[in-house]
Amino acid sequence: MAVFANGTWRVTDRMRIFAGLRLTDERKDVVYGRSNSAPLTLWNTVANPPFAPTPLEFDGQFLDGNLSAQFDLNEHATVYASYGRGNKLGGFAETTSVPNADPAHDARIDTETATSWELGTRFRALADRFGAGATLFYMDVADFQDTTFDAMAMAFVTTNLPVHSEGVELEASWSSRNGIDARLAVTWADATEEIDGLDLQLTQAPHSCQLPQAPHWCQLTQAPHWSGFASFGYSHDLASTLRASFGIDLRYRSAMFSQRGELYPSSSFAPLGLRVGLEDTSGHWGVAVIGRNITNRVSASLAGPDPDPSYIGSWVEGPEALRSVLLSCWFRR
Repeated sequence: MAVFANGTWRVTDRMRIFAGLRLTDERKDVVYGRSNSAPLTLWNTVANPPFAPTPLEFDGQFLDGNLSAQFDLNEHATVYASYGRGNKLGGFAETTSVPNADPAHDARIDTETATSWELGTRFRALADRFGAGATLFYMDVADFQDTTFDAMAMAFVTTNLPVHSEGVELEASWSSRNGIDARLAVTWADATEEIDGLDLQLTQAPHSCQLPQAPHWCQLTQAPHWSGFASFGYSHDLASTLRASFGIDLRYRSAMFSQRGELYPSSSFAPLGLRVGLEDTSGHWGVAVIGRNITNRVSASLAGPDPDPSYIGSWVEGPEALRSVLLSCWFRR
């Protein structure tokens, strides 16, 4: 259940202040149990002991909010600053091994709280056909809900840990009267997590981010430093009722890590996409051929230790989406 309110105060013709509050009351109920059967082994009796179905409950009450101020430098440029705070209720993670047969303790995941700040500017010109923007951001996440694979326990383990993220976003777009549309967006983000005992346990060799002193910070999993998107499109009327279109886009992310402690790196990934379409200018029908990752670039979207402990030093990877070609047809009355 939630109740929220927001409003805008026009301080002057150029300055506006936006504010919002949200009060949330949330509850989760679950019954968590585990049984075993023959053959009985150390795996299903000691490492993962059985326990009777246990009713569990997790309650949370949050007061979240945001506040921002926007100032128009002139009719084409705006600057703004904003602050926000939000919560993600905790609960009980089935991915955790529950080694003590006490899910109320072992499987409990605390509520995640995120606090963020932004400072940015937006600019438009050429009769609003060109737009550009830049944003500086910083985010602090207390008790981030993180999941990693523990090869020793042969299980996914979910825990809470502190996370910080800071960076800058740049974007620009341009559209012409003769059917050209171009867009560019680039983000640099430094997202880090504070390592703990689990990170040291998971690491089988010394690593630069895991120094003896604590606390120390590592790059967050699945968090590349660089990401971006660029696209170019062109459309042209072939007849009074028929329009052809062509588009090309390139997505990019830099190298990243799949497991905590900067383990199991994944190379950078830059899939190229193409689109060729034909449609009725009145919007009644259309057909398009869409190609994704047409160069069939290969990079791991997720990687981790081999579940089979006999393969020491090996790991498994799941690839990013490979090349695909789609035929899209639509009709609207």
